[in-house]
Amino acid sequence: MPNMKSNSNSITSMFSIKSDSHSDKKHRNKRNKKRNHKRNRHHDKESDQEQRVVEEIEIKTITKKEHREKRRSHSRSKSKSKSKSKSKSKSKSKSKSKSKSKSWSHSPIKKCVKKDHISRGPRGSRGSRGSKGSRGDKGPRGKEGPRGYKGSRGHRGHKGSRGKRGPRGKKGCKGEDACNKRCVSFTQNNTELGLYTVYQVDYFPVTVYGYEKNDVTQDFPTALVSTEQKGLGIKKVPSNEIDHTTYIQFDLSSLLADLSVKGVCCTVGFINGGFVVYGSNTLGELGHHLYTHQETCEQTVCFSLPCYSKYKYFSVTASNDCDDSLVSILSLCIVRDYVQAYGYFYSTTQDASGGTFDVSGGQPVLLSNTTVTEGLQLLDPYTIQCNVKGVFSEVLHISVTTPASFAISLNGNVVPGLSYGSNSNNQVTGNGLLQVNVGDTLQIINQGTADVTIGSTSGIVPSTETIVSLQLTRIV
Repeated sequence: MPNMKSNSNSITSMFSIKSDSHSDKKHRNKRNKKRNHKRNRHHDKESDQEQRVVEEIEIKTITKKEHREKRRSHSRSKSKSKSKSKSKSKSKSKSKSKSKSKSWSHSPIKKCVKKDHISRGPRGSRGSRGSKGSRGDKGPRGKEGPRGYKGSRGHRGHKGSRGKRGPRGKKGCKGEDACNKRCVSFTQNNTELGLYTVYQVDYFPVTVYGYEKNDVTQDFPTALVSTEQKGLGIKKVPSNEIDHTTYIQFDLSSLLADLSVKGVCCTVGFINGGFVVYGSNTLGELGHHLYTHQETCEQTVCFSLPCYSKYKYFSVTASNDCDDSLVSILSLCIVRDYVQAYGYFYSTTQDASGGTFDVSGGQPVLLSNTTVTEGLQLLDPYTIQCNVKGVFSEVLHISVTTPASFAISLNGNVVPGLSYGSNSNNQVTGNGLLQVNVGDTLQIINQGTADVTIGSTSGIVPSTETIVSLQLTRIV
């Protein structure tokens, strides 16, 4: 029996050992499960972090355009899924609660990275330069830029080759009369002339002025004097001549408009040094240097004014090389080419209505036709213009039906001595001399106040009959 008890104790001890070992194993398994669960949770966190880093890297590599398109598509899908999200919100809340209870079995949650949290990466290196593109179309012309500064004067070119020999010129004049030279002499009686005086050279007025040089302000006018031996000079100079501090200036503007004037000559007497000639378009200024004559002895020189047609005023002064240089002007001459000037102006019965036409009081007469003219032209059927200066002879003839009186008008004014009345045959005839300048206009004027009928005096209208005629011929 004792043996039985011992066996039973041993059996119970064995069972107790087995039960202890089973409970330990069960606790061990629980501990292992908890440890594994912690490991899984830690592993999940690490995987989430790795996935988040990967997503950030992917988002950074996406270009701005793709990111913008993703955002737009996301906004579109979000608007479409609003209706669906309401119905599924309950089911999602349930699934979330389940997933919270079973945190060890849920898949890693992807967290969206917002745009605000995107950090820009470092700027990449600059790419290689592309190939050169094709040339574009030519653009419109731009506005003209400002004018640049004037460049320096270039080097003087080489002397050109000698030109061909020109045609032979006209034969020159032998004597003073052959050249149609008209002169005025200044060697008159001893006369004080004042600050200026006017001389008549042919039909041209020439004004002479005296001046004293002034380097600071404008030159001062000074009195002129004329002597029998020395001619024209300055009064304040002791010898009544021109020294290097004074000069005499000629106004030749009246010559410039006349085409018949071909040149101007001046005779000068001087002692020591010589003289200098200047040209100017301003009164009281020497202007541009034109000519210099240098001599050491006393003599008389006749010279032609160079470029006389370019300047209104010419001045003569003594050379300043010698303090005792003295000059006097003896004469001034004009060389003219007397071109013949003439014209015949008329009207006939064919120019009138019914062979006659009326002329109101104070109005010009009709001149419809001309023959060959030289130096004259018909500006309009009532006006003749003179293109050459000179003295003309005129011959007038008019046929009238009633007594009348007509006159020659020069520039709108009746010329004294050129008024003619009708005779017993109702004919107005007359002739006389008329002095004109370049650009003057001539007309035949009815001097009466009543209308005058001009036409055939026979009463029969012929095919052609001259009823008005004016003949002009230049004589000087």
